[in-house]
Amino acid sequence: MRLNAFNLIQIVFLFICISTIFSYIVYSYKKCTKHIYIDICAAINRKAVRYIEKLHIEDYLAFEKYHIWRFCVHF
Repeated sequence: MRLNAFNLIQIVFLFICISTIFSYIVYSYKKCTKHIYIDICAAINRKAVRYIEKLHIEDYLAFEKYHIWRFCVHF
């Protein structure tokens, strides 16, 4: 009976250890992908702002008239 209890305790500790490692991997993955997503969004926004800064007045009027600004994010 004593060996069964000892084996059960070992299995519980093993399960806790494996679940902790798995949860740490999931947490790290989510944290990493969040930072990558934020970096990509920031880069796209910087490109859109630089595009608007380089426009001449005539081009800017067409830019506003035809709502090209909606599609600047894809540049």
